[in-house]
Amino acid sequence: MLFREPRKFLEILYKMPEKRTILVTSSILFVYFTLFFLWNIDSPTTLNFDEFHYIPSARQFLSFTENQNYEHPPFAKEMIALGVKIVGDIPVGWRFMSTIFGSLTIVGMYLIALALFRNHLSGLFVALLTGVNNVTYVQARIGMIDTIMASLLVCAFAAGLWAFLPRNESSKNPFFQKRLLDLSGVLIGLAVASKWFAVVPFAAFWVFFGFFSFFKWKEIPQHSFGRWDFVRSLLILPCVSYFMTFLPYLWVTPNIGQNPYNLKDIFFNFQWKIWDGQRRVIGSHPYQSSWFQWPLMNRPIWYFFEASSNPQRVNGIVCLGNPLVFWGGLVTMNFAFWDFFRSRSFPGFWIVFTYSVLLFSWPFIPRELAFFYYYYPASLILGLSWAYFLLSLTPEKKLLWVHGIVLLCATILFFYFFPLLSGMNISYEKFLDLMWFRVWI
Repeated sequence: MLFREPRKFLEILYKMPEKRTILVTSSILFVYFTLFFLWNIDSPTTLNFDEFHYIPSARQFLSFTENQNYEHPPFAKEMIALGVKIVGDIPVGWRFMSTIFGSLTIVGMYLIALALFRNHLSGLFVALLTGVNNVTYVQARIGMIDTIMASLLVCAFAAGLWAFLPRNESSKNPFFQKRLLDLSGVLIGLAVASKWFAVVPFAAFWVFFGFFSFFKWKEIPQHSFGRWDFVRSLLILPCVSYFMTFLPYLWVTPNIGQNPYNLKDIFFNFQWKIWDGQRRVIGSHPYQSSWFQWPLMNRPIWYFFEASSNPQRVNGIVCLGNPLVFWGGLVTMNFAFWDFFRSRSFPGFWIVFTYSVLLFSWPFIPRELAFFYYYYPASLILGLSWAYFLLSLTPEKKLLWVHGIVLLCATILFFYFFPLLSGMNISYEKFLDLMWFRVWI
């Protein structure tokens, strides 16, 4: 019916949608991308890349035996274990929860875009662009903790923004806004409980909200949060949710000769084991890279590669960004940076601030071994910078067309690289055609 009335359809796209529309759209995005990510997810049939660390750890959680993976906190591994419990100890089960959290990442990006840009078109554009940025697809189909951590961060960002930016003045409800801020704190705590890198955006939350004391943005209505709300939501609840994820260790059977685990182990000994595990990650890897290489995709990483029985054909899975989203995103991110100083735009500030925190913190993180997929959380923000760029420079009458053209081009590139994102069996000549640069091999 809407397509028979183009003007009404455009009015809905260009405005902030109603609550029911947001819920329906979020549900459709979640179901669609879950089904899309699940297609052929059992390839490869063997453990893939870091699944060699996390699937055995998930099995140990399920059997309540001593866990050998102390390099990272337990929550993401517990979620992988939940997927194995639900689906079975098979390739689909290993990767099932990554698919769920990958789809939640799409929904979270949609909600972030709605909060920042206040129109349905930008929300849909950012969600779909995130779905075809290549890396989201690859990460949603492998049993790794980074997928879960990134999803929790995105959802925490979304809840925090909606706490400060209600849908409209009539929907402003102090009680509901405080619960959203609480939810944001719980999610950020679970993100830290998945991988300690999330401590960086956790700390940045305090810096970010500190800006509200010094800047006044027209996009932000007067909020009703007090000092206690910030302490409860952004300190107490994250810490509680973090340590709650260690409670299953109380039921774990330690190695012979060890005493049962207790609260002291949860609060102190396990934290030292994680820190010690991080310090022990040294050495080299053929696909390691440095943070300044990630935005330009100088050194992507292969999760899986093998020659088939036919020597002229190969199977591979490469974590490689969509060139339009990644390289074009650098241009749009620089525009957001410039436009923020010109117009003091809150969306411009949030986009640049969040991207900078997620990327430029890596030079200060004491870790010798790093990989391209560490860029995944920062790369998600590129979809927002694209939306900001298009909204700022496109005449309103051409907004739909311009967004559609950019999304179409990104989708074409996504399916162009799809054989090496999904592990399809392809000819060696096709493989070489997809490798634009020698450093990609």
